[in-house]
This record gives sequence, structure tokens and C-alpha cells, in this order.
Amino acid sequence: TPTIQSSAVIISAIDTASITSSTATITWHTDIPSDSQIEYGDSENFGSLTTLSSTLTTTHSVTITHLIPNTNYIYRIKSKPVGATVSTISTNNEFNTLNHSIPVIAPANIISVSSNEVTSTGATINWTTDKSTTSQVEYGLGTNYGTASVESSTMQTSHSVTLTDLEPSTTYHFRVRSVDEVSSITFSEDYTFTTSAGTSPIHLPIAITNLIIGAEDATSV
Repeated sequence: TPTIQSSAVIISAIDTASITSSTATITWHTDIPSDSQIEYGDSENFGSLTTLSSTLTTTHSVTITHLIPNTNYIYRIKSKPVGATVSTISTNNEFNTLNHSIPVIAPANIISVSSNEVTSTGATINWTTDKSTTSQVEYGLGTNYGTASVESSTMQTSHSVTLTDLEPSTTYHFRVRSVDEVSSITFSEDYTFTTSAGTSPIHLPIAITNLIIGAEDATSV
């Protein structure tokens, strides 16, 4: 997955979430809240733009409509934060529309997300979905994440993933990822938790140790 960096926005995790014969839903992530738009066409000349979504978010999803069946499309992402006059633009990506229509199944909705049992080195992430999906958590020190838990292929509506080997006294960003029975992907918004401080070993002062040893010697005499 390409990651494009500029002084304004970092675009990452570009994915084709779902495709039909005439539509395609593209998802991506930005490191700061930004608007959403896709430039696309059946060649590198593009020629079409989706309606600009001015909603500022870090988790983006745009559906392209009125596509031609069985056609290869090239697209690129455009996002800019508040105050910016120029959008950050991703590299070119591609998808192919289906050659015939299939029943449309709506992706799962993520209903609730929480972090529990947070310790100095671990945390348990819980969430629910309105239909059975797989379970996975992406996490890291920033909204680029960089690490993901092993995906659980068990299809269920109640999800729980335990993260381990974390650093003490550290704030982690995370989002959950659920995939339904037709491979439609749903991402949550960005969340954070902070691990607790690690427990330091207790060392007995040398002076006190010597007093104890001296007392034992005196007793033995």
C-alpha cells in the first residue's frame, strides 16, 4: 500500500473496500483530519472527480458510481486539511469493475470500541459489529499505526483482541478492522490508550543490609 507524505497530510492504507459492476468504494487514512476526493478514469488522464466531501476526518471512505462493467480504472486520492489550499495527491492505483452485477451486501457497522485491562505492557481491545466479521487491530505510536495483530478469521459479532509487548507509560493509537463474509472491510475511527508505568524492582539499601547482617552476627555470638 503506498504512503504519500507532504508537509500537510500523510495518506496511507489505501484500499478498495468493495467493487460491483458499476461502483467501487475506496478507503484510506490520513494522519490529520482532512477532506476526501478521488480523481479517476479509464486511463492515466483520469477525467472524472468524485464530489468533494468537506467533512474533516482521518478515516476516509468514498464510493465511485456510474462506472462501466468489466473495465479497468485508474484512480488517485486527494486530501487536504483545514487551512490548506493544495491537496496532497497519492500515486496512481487501479481496480477492475465486475462484468456483471451481484447482490449488494452492506459492509458491517462497528457499533462500539473500548480499550480494557490496560497494563504496562498490554491492552485488550473490545468491539461489536452488527454482523459477523473477522477481528484485527492496527496500532502504533501514531495514526500510521505500523503494527497489526494477527487477524482472527472466526466470524463473530463480539470481538476481543489482546495486544502484548507494549512499552510502559506510552500512548498508543489504534483502530479496529473487521471483514465480513463477502470480504467488505470496515475500519473504526482512531482511538488511543496509555499504558501504565512499569514496576521497578525494590532494592534494599546497603546500610540497612549491613545492620541486619550485624544483628545476625551478634545473635550468633
